[in-house]
Amino acid sequence: MRRQLFKTIIVVIVTLSITTTALADIKLKLKRTEDKRSSEEILYFKGARERHEFSGTTPKGKPYSGVWILQCDQKQLIGVSDLTKTYFSHSLQGGLLSGAIFAFN
Repeated sequence: MRRQLFKTIIVVIVTLSITTTALADIKLKLKRTEDKRSSEEILYFKGARERHEFSGTTPKGKPYSGVWILQCDQKQLIGVSDLTKTYFSHSLQGGLLSGAIFAFN
């Protein structure tokens, strides 16, 4: 009887830990195509952080790609452009995002 109770408790603990781990990470993949323009985005969510990877082509066929990392716990946004080899870091302390994001595009 005691041994069966111990096994049941172990199974419950393992099940809860697996469920918690599975709910902690979320991945969304988006693909879009309009006329001659295509794009792909992948969003990763984990805790207070989000990673947004994007790539595609403009209507003129010019490629673009980059990554945005939103760190809500540190109130910071980081952007990286793969093609131009540039990055920016923007503090979110003041509230809404300023023109730093738009200058990146």
